[in-house]
Amino acid sequence: VGEIHDEYDAETDTPVQKIGEGRFTADAAINLADLEAHTGLVLPSEEGDFESLGGFLVHRAGRVPDVGSVIVVGDYRLVVKEADDTKVMRVEILRRGNDSFTSEAP
Repeated sequence: VGEIHDEYDAETDTPVQKIGEGRFTADAAINLADLEAHTGLVLPSEEGDFESLGGFLVHRAGRVPDVGSVIVVGDYRLVVKEADDTKVMRVEILRRGNDSFTSEAP
């Protein structure tokens, strides 16, 4: 029969969840246009040929970044929350002006 979902179920298939003001968690497979629509983050496309947030992070780091790795892009800090040997899976996105942006700086 399958699972039954209603309006009270948590949205687990949403690629981006807002977890606070200027703070998001995102599936690294999200395409760049959807990422921008949800968070306002525009990644520098001139840096390379990538289609997803995870692809950008791998390109920028030159490898799959370790969990906890931080990459700053303009007014945003991207923190790798989940990854394995082959890909990044989950990323926390913090926009400057968020208290966590400065209090958790490496």
